[in-house]
Amino acid sequence: MAQDKEKLKKLLDFIKALAEEEGNEWFVDELKMNFPSVQTTQGNLANSMEIENLNMRISSIEKYLGLDFSTDTTDSIIDYSRIGGKENRNRLESDNREMLRWRYGTRSHIQDFYEYCRCAHQQAEFLLNYFYENVEQDLQSSIQHIKWFLPDYFTIRDTISDVSEIPYANKLSAFYKEHQNELGFYNRSILEKTNTTRNELLHRSPSNKDLQEWKKFFNTMKNSGFPVSEISFDFKVSEIKKDEQLYRNFIIKYGYTNKEYQNYLWHLFVERKPYGEVLQAVKTLAGIIQSNVVPSDR
Repeated sequence: MAQDKEKLKKLLDFIKALAEEEGNEWFVDELKMNFPSVQTTQGNLANSMEIENLNMRISSIEKYLGLDFSTDTTDSIIDYSRIGGKENRNRLESDNREMLRWRYGTRSHIQDFYEYCRCAHQQAEFLLNYFYENVEQDLQSSIQHIKWFLPDYFTIRDTISDVSEIPYANKLSAFYKEHQNELGFYNRSILEKTNTTRNELLHRSPSNKDLQEWKKFFNTMKNSGFPVSEISFDFKVSEIKKDEQLYRNFIIKYGYTNKEYQNYLWHLFVERKPYGEVLQAVKTLAGIIQSNVVPSDR
């Protein structure tokens, strides 16, 4: 059975680009050695067994190079059709497909949750920038829009020249306050942890020190009687709430602003690798933004 013509064209273009790179002469030689039949006339390929053999070789090259043409040509699993500007849509859809590659290991032959979160975060950050660049008429109006919904403990410097210069945490916090009912606390939490995962990837963390702090915090909580495990913990639905004093002590001592507690929750997030939850959080964010921004062009 013949291969898809468009896929073969993409493969040929990629191989040609590799062959033209300096230092890849050995690659050209290997191709000539392994595919001598390709240099013959089409009549020499008439034999069905030889055609099948050629198709198998093409599939082997595709696998070796980590190319996934079905992913390259599939529709984005997040609908970005209402985002203004073709270049914007292409960028978001490209990052969206890259998420699939890291989830299923089609690009590097391994699953990588950190890289998956990096691609997810790139979409989330781009979406927030897109929202605040379009929700108002100019930069200063956009800044005031963000400040209006921004909690007091966040600040924005007056010298910024672009929305992208405003820290992601500030924009996400302001957006959540404005669209709390639509986004939901859980999706916001997932987006925050996705950002942390992306940052840890860039900094090649977590370090041994981070891991030790997490273990220390886990042991402290466990020894204090909190129902924790190394793979799950949610004080809202745990036995803690049955003991009011224990619950109050937890809030006072740890709470959501406690760095060790947040570090602990992030480690649990990475341990669980909730691919679907990360996708859903970005998908929800994209839906809200596309419902509130009418692009000037499509």
